[in-house]
Amino acid sequence: MNAPTRQRANTLTKVCYVIDDLGIGGAQRQLVELAKALPRDRYALHVISLSTDKRAFEPAIRQLDVPLTLIPPSGVWSPGTFSALYRTLRAQRPDVVHTWLFTADLYGRLAAWLARVPVILSAVRSVEPDKPAHYVLADRLLRRITTAFTVNAKAIGIVLSSRERVSPSRIQTVYNGVDLAVFDPSRRDGAIRQQIAVGHDAPLIGIVGRLAPVKDHATFLRAAALVVREEPAARFLIAGSGPLRDALRQAVARLNLQEHVRFLDSQSEAAPVFAALDVVVVTSRYEGCCNVILEGMAMGKPVIATAVGGNPELVIPGETGLLIPPEDPQNLADAILHLLQDPDRARAMGQAARRRIEEHFTLERMAEQTDQFYQAIMQERRR
Repeated sequence: MNAPTRQRANTLTKVCYVIDDLGIGGAQRQLVELAKALPRDRYALHVISLSTDKRAFEPAIRQLDVPLTLIPPSGVWSPGTFSALYRTLRAQRPDVVHTWLFTADLYGRLAAWLARVPVILSAVRSVEPDKPAHYVLADRLLRRITTAFTVNAKAIGIVLSSRERVSPSRIQTVYNGVDLAVFDPSRRDGAIRQQIAVGHDAPLIGIVGRLAPVKDHATFLRAAALVVREEPAARFLIAGSGPLRDALRQAVARLNLQEHVRFLDSQSEAAPVFAALDVVVVTSRYEGCCNVILEGMAMGKPVIATAVGGNPELVIPGETGLLIPPEDPQNLADAILHLLQDPDRARAMGQAARRRIEEHFTLERMAEQTDQFYQAIMQERRR
């Protein structure tokens, strides 16, 4: 390394991200997007994953030329995993450790504190109303060694302040960002519709995400059964993977929806899925900053979402989509029918949704706000 290169390396802020795993998920996708967009003339990034099994996003990180360390898990509350993480941080000597998801949050903050990392940040990405009491207790204790917290919705900050007792002054809201070049509403390749055997003229309503109880696919299916009574041409797509796949297939059979519902495994590229849809539905019982909502809006689709967590911060009711109460099939069915029976309004909502993403939820905006936050934290630390 020549002298100018050494000098430049010494002036970069070294940021180490610690995350539970690199499997398909919203947090993992946003971590990759952030690593893609942060200015490399100010930051030297390093990603540590506490899993050698879930690696869907490993190629994306490697492609960014960001150093990646994979630490194998060795059980719950594993001294071996913690020790390996501590040794990695001691060797890397980062200026900032930023942890994502619970296990990484727990191990990462403790290891960073013991390794004397100057700035320790925690990314909190869900309100988690069902969070176990011992997890809450752990987070209350760890807040003492945490420099600050980032949240991707104001609703999360409110919960973090009241439940984990974090001072609002230590909470920074940075919304998720969407890569507008990838999520392009002009995309109309039709590959997904062909794959699931749905014609171009059939109205297609989709729910995208892991097949887990919190996403409440059951309400989506009950609403679908109500919709097809009035709109028998409507088709419904469940896109995602997870433990409830068999149960959902059984529910489809009980509701006699075999001709109307299609299943699609999780896709590494989400844009083609949204391109195939006419309406995007989110029936979650709770959410943070929902990537499905943002990506659907970026693709120019009207979104129907439950009014929970950060969803009302994203969807403007009647302008970019519709908000409904959670666990309410009739309300959801009415909202779907409203959009199917007024396609001009649905189209206008989708166009307004795209403009909202362009103005408030771009990848560049997320990176800029994160950059400003890091710079402010480092400056305050130096003082």
